[in-house]
Amino acid sequence: RRVAGRVMDCRLYRGRVHVLGVRFEEPIELDAYMTDLDAEPEVARPTVLHIDDSADFRRLFSYFVGQAGASVEGLASVDASVATTAEDRFAAVFVDAHIGGQQGTDFIKQLADAGYSKPVLLVTGDEAPELREAALAAGASEVLTKPLSGRTVADAIATHVAGLESAGEAIVSEMWADQKMRQLIRTHCEGLPARLETLAGSRGDREAWQTHCRDMRIDAANYGFPDLADAMQGLEQTETPA
Repeated sequence: RRVAGRVMDCRLYRGRVHVLGVRFEEPIELDAYMTDLDAEPEVARPTVLHIDDSADFRRLFSYFVGQAGASVEGLASVDASVATTAEDRFAAVFVDAHIGGQQGTDFIKQLADAGYSKPVLLVTGDEAPELREAALAAGASEVLTKPLSGRTVADAIATHVAGLESAGEAIVSEMWADQKMRQLIRTHCEGLPARLETLAGSRGDREAWQTHCRDMRIDAANYGFPDLADAMQGLEQTETPA
C-alpha cells in the first residue's frame, strides 16, 4: 500500500539505525495491518533518567544506554516535578555533578525526599574524594567518573537495573562528542575489517603480529577506543599467536 507523508523527526537509535517520525497526509486504516492480534506484545524496555546540560553528552549517553538494552529520557536541567514523578517512571537515575548553576547532589537529596527508592548514580569529571563522599552521603548508589565508555555504562545498567545483563559488546569512541572527529572516526572504523584480516594472516610471524597489534593499539587509543586498545595490548603480548 502506498502512503504519502513528510518526515518531521529523525533520531539515531543505535548503530546505523534511525527512528523516523512521519506526518501522513491521510489517515491510515490500521486494521489492514493487524494480522496477528494474538502475538506476544513487545516487552517494554526499562527507562532511565539522564540529566546533563551538555546536549552532546546526552546524545552520546543515550547511545550507550540503548546499546545496554534500556531507554533513556534526557534532560538539560532539573526541577521538583521530576523528583516527585521519578519513582513510577524511571528504573534508575544518572545525574551530572554540575548542571548549570545546580548541584547534582542537591537533586539526589530531592529524589530521596520524594521517596525515590531506585538507584541514583552521580556522573562527574571531578575525581575529588570530597565530592564522592558528598554524593554517597546524599543517597547516590555509585559515582561514575567521566569520560565514560560504552562498557562502563553497560556495566552500570546491568548492575543497577533489574532484568538487564551487561551487553559488553558496544565499543563507542569517547571522542564521538567532538563533531570534528566524527568523520575521522568513521574512516578509522571502516578500515578496521581489512586490518583485522591482515592481523589474522600474520599469526605465523610473531614479529609481524606484534607490529600490527602495536599499530592498532596506538590508533585505537588515538581515536578514543580504550577497550580496543586494551584488547590489542593483550594480543600483542601473546607468545604464540599461531
